[in-house]
Amino acid sequence: MASIQRIFPRLNTAALSFIRRPPGGFGLWDQTSAVYSAQGARYVGPSQGTAQTQAVPSFSAIPNGATHALLIVQVLSDPLRQTFIAAGDWNVGFAAQLANAGAMFTWRGKAGLYVVNGLTGERRATIFETTNIGSGARTVTTERTCFATIAGQGVQVRTADFLCLELGIAVTNGAAALAPQASIFAEGATPITVDNAATASALTALESPQELLLSLPQAGEPPTASVDHADAVALVKEAWPPDSDTLYDWDNPEAHAHKLFEAFGDFIKLYGYDQSDRLFREINPLTMVELIPVWEAALGITLSDTALRIRSVDQRRQAVIARLREVGPLTLFNVAAIFGQLAGYVAGTTPELFELGRTAQKAANEYVQAVGVAVPTGTTFDATNLIRITPTLLDGGIVWDAGALVVLTFNAALTERLHIQLTGPDFTVAAWTGGPNLEETIYLRSPVHARRPVHGNWVLNIYREVGAPAVTLLEWRLYTLGRHWGGRGQGKFIWSVYLDPAHQEVDRRDIDGTLNRITQSYAQGFVIYDKTSIPGSLNHRPGRFIPGSP
Repeated sequence: MASIQRIFPRLNTAALSFIRRPPGGFGLWDQTSAVYSAQGARYVGPSQGTAQTQAVPSFSAIPNGATHALLIVQVLSDPLRQTFIAAGDWNVGFAAQLANAGAMFTWRGKAGLYVVNGLTGERRATIFETTNIGSGARTVTTERTCFATIAGQGVQVRTADFLCLELGIAVTNGAAALAPQASIFAEGATPITVDNAATASALTALESPQELLLSLPQAGEPPTASVDHADAVALVKEAWPPDSDTLYDWDNPEAHAHKLFEAFGDFIKLYGYDQSDRLFREINPLTMVELIPVWEAALGITLSDTALRIRSVDQRRQAVIARLREVGPLTLFNVAAIFGQLAGYVAGTTPELFELGRTAQKAANEYVQAVGVAVPTGTTFDATNLIRITPTLLDGGIVWDAGALVVLTFNAALTERLHIQLTGPDFTVAAWTGGPNLEETIYLRSPVHARRPVHGNWVLNIYREVGAPAVTLLEWRLYTLGRHWGGRGQGKFIWSVYLDPAHQEVDRRDIDGTLNRITQSYAQGFVIYDKTSIPGSLNHRPGRFIPGSP
């Protein structure tokens, strides 16, 4: 069963369509905004907005010497399950503005909280009556926070009742009559924890002293029904013989036949079509709501009480789908899809996935040296040869099974009578002759160095036979990698998923848990939050990078 404790007004979202809306404001207000109350009331629920919104209704002029309490917006919650809300402290935080405030036209925040009868739309109980929120006598004309902790009364809630929060300001006029230019802000990103502070992105919120269970499995507007009430009544009437409308006065709201057919329509909609909709919704993991706890249990997803309270249905469903996607081959597409689901990427988009490909790995680890020296004549490998020694190759483990690759570039295709030798750090030797005079660049591979030490200095010796044509070595390259622990060859088993700044609000415990499950024992998998991670910066995670990545 879904629950709420901290809820957020949504000024651009109408109150739920199926609840009985109040006839007007319940609080002690002198003026009420018809646009944002009663039939125009807005929704308040557990999901936050993405950008600040503003409610700016119109009010009548306030006479000289009067103080008027202005109801700016009335917000209605989801229906609640039967419970008793004990007396306790409620935190109320919102942002308001009086654009034409001044020394003789001052203001302060006001709010009231009520329980509404879900059957009639009338007030069932008052948690706290219209009261002051934050400091008074404000003369500032810009957006300011209003924050207070209010002692609420204990109230009984019946199933289908809902909360009604009324937000506004009180304006005191000490000069000529003037119409207030008042507004309320919500759906921003900055939590309100102090009173009378400047803000430009207010996260207006109401926090109850206890967790409140909802009477429906999901907060917010329910999924669109395949058959509404009017359709259901029409289907019942279609089952009657032709011209029955002349026999039964079923279109007259006062007639017993009308009430009977209305009841028939409610019955087949609730216990027929709605249950079919529910069945189709719940058997599909992409749309399920009520079966989320069952899937979580089956997949081993364990959530704390705090996580259950703060996570939305969508977030919990995404975690289930991401876990299902872990089943099967770990292709690059599947990895991106798993983390895309966790991070809330919309369909058709996925996070970037980096891995160290063969080309990038070679470019980062190949030793290259320009030479430009003629190859001397000789009869054996000795100190008279053309000799080149690498710096100490900072690699670990042993040479990978491919061995060592030597690439030599000469000024001419005169390699037939050359003799080449490569000596590894442990003095393992591989020797070659130049081969036919076909290319200026020759490639020499040494399998004998495989599984031999890689760390240290490698030595190249070259000489040409007496009488062979002169030739100059322009450049030489050595490419070899270490395998096993500490070897750079392990880089091919490193992959990383990059979540862009718009998708970094994901619970990183989910990320780390997923990495632990899907990363093979021989590989390393990371999720990174910055492509140019700098130690000390917000998104830096030590070791979370790939050599050669952007």
